[in-house]
Amino acid sequence: MSDARFQDAAKPLKLRAQTAKDLEIISSLVQDSIVQTKDVGWLPSTNRLVLVFSRYCWEKPTVQQRVKTGLHLDHTISLRTKGLDQKDPEFVFNLLSINYHDEIVQFVCSDAIEIEANVSTLDLMIQDITRPWSVSHTPQHKV
Repeated sequence: MSDARFQDAAKPLKLRAQTAKDLEIISSLVQDSIVQTKDVGWLPSTNRLVLVFSRYCWEKPTVQQRVKTGLHLDHTISLRTKGLDQKDPEFVFNLLSINYHDEIVQFVCSDAIEIEANVSTLDLMIQDITRPWSVSHTPQHKV
């Protein structure tokens, strides 16, 4: 069995958002990511929110792939969650979008889950941490 490092893969995605416009781009790339409750963490001692998720590779329109991606949001002053049951670490939900307005970064998720981080300044980074793997379908939504 081979490991999931990047020796045989294309260059991993690594992006930083410091403006609302930057965040719109990242939001479009993380849409439909698969998250487990255990992969959401707030580190108050370092003012950092971290997430790890399985991201659909929207930037590769000719292939159907996912990749494990890490996200960190620095300068997080406080965190509020709605609908996220910390008692069920294996619960799976989808990340639908990330928005920024008035020093609040909002992660909108499936199952009416919301994560809101109050930040002193916007500084969010995502980075692919495994090589991509093939999947059998593209996420779709009813309009």
